[in-house]
Amino acid sequence: AIYDPVSKEQFCSGIVRAPEIPMPFHSANIRVFDGRVYYQGDVRSAVNAAAARAIDCYTFREEGAVTNNIELCYEDPYKTAEEGASQAIDYEAILARRDARVSIMKTSRPPSVSTPEKRSIFLSYAKSNPHELHAPKMFLENAFSKLYGHSCGDTYDVQE
Repeated sequence: AIYDPVSKEQFCSGIVRAPEIPMPFHSANIRVFDGRVYYQGDVRSAVNAAAARAIDCYTFREEGAVTNNIELCYEDPYKTAEEGASQAIDYEAILARRDARVSIMKTSRPPSVSTPEKRSIFLSYAKSNPHELHAPKMFLENAFSKLYGHSCGDTYDVQE
């Protein structure tokens, strides 16, 4: 999980769909248990998947709507921690969409990253540093640093 260093909000791993992230998320050994996503035997992917989920939620909060231009995970983003905790997610359907997308990705070139014109902390940072979306954990740490004015490294925790 990733934690916001100020609000202490926890973001659990999502199922990453972004083709611009070069990590092997499409081949990750994912297990869903009690409504949580676990990347078995792959701490790096788990942390980056939690960071991707946090990025989706922060951009959703800034925009007030889902922006498909930067949506890194299959799960819908949410506005508050309470809303996130009460979300009912159909992981069977998500995993089926993921498997279908992986088949398509193997035969086509992934699209490039684009962002909407509205400027805000996470979206403007993504637009000016799209290469950092390749490593969601790094992107999130740098965005937190810009937002809060100090380093926010190690704001994650691995759940076994």
